[in-house]
Amino acid sequence: MSPDIVNGQGNGKGHGPRRAPSSSGTAPLWGGLVALIAFMGCGMGCGHSASTAAPREPSPTLPSAQPSPDETELRRVVQRFDLALDAPNGLSGLTRSGDGTLWAVAETDRQLVVLRGDRVERLVPLVGFPEELDAESIAWLGGDTFAVGTESNDENRNTDTIYVVGVDGTDARVVEERSFPYEHLAVRPAHNKGIEGICAVDGLLVAGVEPTVTRDGARLTAVALRSSDGAWTNFEVALTSPTGKLSALACRRGGSGLEVFAVERHYEVMRILRFELALGGNPNVIEPEVMLDLAGELEGDPNLEGLAIDGEDLVLINDNFYGERRGPNELLRLTNVLR
Repeated sequence: MSPDIVNGQGNGKGHGPRRAPSSSGTAPLWGGLVALIAFMGCGMGCGHSASTAAPREPSPTLPSAQPSPDETELRRVVQRFDLALDAPNGLSGLTRSGDGTLWAVAETDRQLVVLRGDRVERLVPLVGFPEELDAESIAWLGGDTFAVGTESNDENRNTDTIYVVGVDGTDARVVEERSFPYEHLAVRPAHNKGIEGICAVDGLLVAGVEPTVTRDGARLTAVALRSSDGAWTNFEVALTSPTGKLSALACRRGGSGLEVFAVERHYEVMRILRFELALGGNPNVIEPEVMLDLAGELEGDPNLEGLAIDGEDLVLINDNFYGERRGPNELLRLTNVLR
């Protein structure tokens, strides 16, 4: 198949997406279909409050060379939007609240970023959040309440902290602290490696960490499920590449437990994974499905550190401030991948 991938970028000046010469690569599609993807490039812009032009309608994909009888045409696009935000830098988590609003968290600037569609609506200062910690992930808990996952520079710690914050007027204030224990996990916390992804469904909270461990030739990471009574159930999840680490989570009800989507990310790795968590636990290593491989396919190799479910779409946020790399705050939307 050869679907077009459209880069629609809002620049605050009314400029719509435009075509540019494309490069090709291979990316696995949902349901085992394989597509040769042609990406479009477009210019970046700036401006804090202007609207974004609508992206071009995607082209339908074509059947694979040997389709199974029940395969149908799929439509898949990647839409990219410059958030045109001067500050904060380093957006590192993403979630969707009940009214459809997207919320991001800035890693070091102590702010929540409220997104409407593909533009920034407002910034909400985090009050009572420790200066020595980085905010790495965010999950909507219901109402005006969110959970924020953290990491620290302390290599000898046995826990990381999840802060519950309530948005009241113009501020988001810490109202509760929840401890994430490493005691019974195979992985150990490390310098600047902590709770990279969290998501929540119906009073259940899922947390995933960046540290990894190698056992019997397999690279593993840890994911834990917190029930409403505060008890944690631990899981081990196999990573699918030699260097990738977990950088974001999103989840929803599915089967007998939760359906979880994750970003596995490193400089040369950019994959969307899918797996299930059984509410009663699972003693075996979970082998995730590689839902989509974007390595080398997105211009600039964005550092994807936030993931949210929005209807049939997956939405991602780019951390524009890491290592020596600098770039725009950017929202990416993978449309119709959850059909």
